[in-house]
Amino acid sequence: MSRHCTRFSAVALAMALFMTSAWAAMTPDQVAARMRSRMMHLWTISNLRIAVSAYPGNANLDKGAFKQIKVTADSITVSGVKMTQVLLQAQDVVLDIPTLQTRNDVKVIRRGADKIYARVSEADLNRALTHKKGSIENMRVKLGQGTLVFTGKYRFGLSTSLMLQGRLEVPDGYHINFVPTKASVGGIPLPATPLRTVLNRINPLLDLKSVTLSPRIDRLIVQPGYMVVQG
Repeated sequence: MSRHCTRFSAVALAMALFMTSAWAAMTPDQVAARMRSRMMHLWTISNLRIAVSAYPGNANLDKGAFKQIKVTADSITVSGVKMTQVLLQAQDVVLDIPTLQTRNDVKVIRRGADKIYARVSEADLNRALTHKKGSIENMRVKLGQGTLVFTGKYRFGLSTSLMLQGRLEVPDGYHINFVPTKASVGGIPLPATPLRTVLNRINPLLDLKSVTLSPRIDRLIVQPGYMVVQG
């Protein structure tokens, strides 16, 4: 073998050893610290608690595998919407360790089961609506038994009273959208084209795609004064 090839092989081996050491196993405490740093950077959070559990004997830490990751908080504000009594949990989860080490980004490669619980009050939802951009003035929402009613002023020619009544759905497990069953301006049914424009101003009402562990929503409970997100 030539001296050049020998030198090249030595460099390649050194690089391989460096890359192996760069993605060394992370302990549960290290993972929790990275997750905390990321979440506190992205969102406004009150009383954040993160518990990461390894398998017995710390098995498979080098593969980014953990028995359970549990996140709780008194409140987390995502996209302007304040959620309280927050619980995010994943079982038998495998994390992308290189991504976590280089960017503090929690990317889930595989999981067994997950769970989400959060509560959003009518008052906090209305506070978030004030930041929505569009042609709807003084937009407000009232939560009832399984239904929502939006009101406001919509410029349909002149500024006119708007009323939307409907329900919520989660088409992809992450985006909470409002689906109208009734829509009117000044008491007259709202035509399809301006209705689509209005809905584009409202939806998604809440986007949880970027939330840590990315748990999927499978149930929404709407009650007078609040709604509950579950999964």
